[in-house]
Amino acid sequence: TSIITSNKNYNINKILFVYDFAIKNQAKKIIKSLKKFDIQILEYKSNEPSADLINKEALRLKKKFNLVVGMGGGSTLDFSKCLSIKLKNKSNIWNYTNLSYKKPIPIKNKPVPLCLIASTAGTGSEITPYAVVRNLKIFEKGTINDQLIIPTFSIIYPELLKTVPKQVKTYNAIDAMAHSIEAFINISKKSHISDYFSILAFRLIFNNLNKSLKKNDYKSNLNICLASLFAGIAISHKGTTVAHAIAETIGGLTGLGHAHCVT
Repeated sequence: TSIITSNKNYNINKILFVYDFAIKNQAKKIIKSLKKFDIQILEYKSNEPSADLINKEALRLKKKFNLVVGMGGGSTLDFSKCLSIKLKNKSNIWNYTNLSYKKPIPIKNKPVPLCLIASTAGTGSEITPYAVVRNLKIFEKGTINDQLIIPTFSIIYPELLKTVPKQVKTYNAIDAMAHSIEAFINISKKSHISDYFSILAFRLIFNNLNKSLKKNDYKSNLNICLASLFAGIAISHKGTTVAHAIAETIGGLTGLGHAHCVT
């Protein structure tokens, strides 16, 4: 709450709070702290956000919000990003995705500002300009890539990792490691900042994942969260390569979770 209220550049009073159903109890604590605001709550239950679901929910939400708070894993954060676009723009959300055979249409109206709280450590969605959308009609995934959906506020909350199952935590960490490797080896772009954060992320995962799985302690979980964030910064500058291209295709066809496909 203090992060939101202390920033005088934003006159925040109407909040859309989106949370992952898997962390309902933890989300209640955050919701309680936001009672002073005019808040509407939306529970996210889907695996990965589909264009149909995003379009449907955006139409249902009739209030005008000046902040979207997303709390959950990468899919919930991507869903929140897409809602922030749709709440200010009328076109089908799929039209904003970029694919090899089609270019995205520009986002005309600035999306609603975002505050993202990651409950897992892998996608880095809490810091990137990306949001992945699934099209259930043609079994494809597309990525929205726009600086306008970089969150205004990004909150790292390592305590949330304590409730994440070991298998999920492992898949997500491998996703973050893939981000760090792919960004580093991507020769199509040059960025010393990206290379620096790629190395930091890789080292943090290599040195802390086993500890996080065995001890589930605050320090190792914090380092895994930071690794996800740093890897997110890396791909924001240089993007990913073939592993993620293959994973996106597999995910679109099968419906498997992104981290699972990358692994």
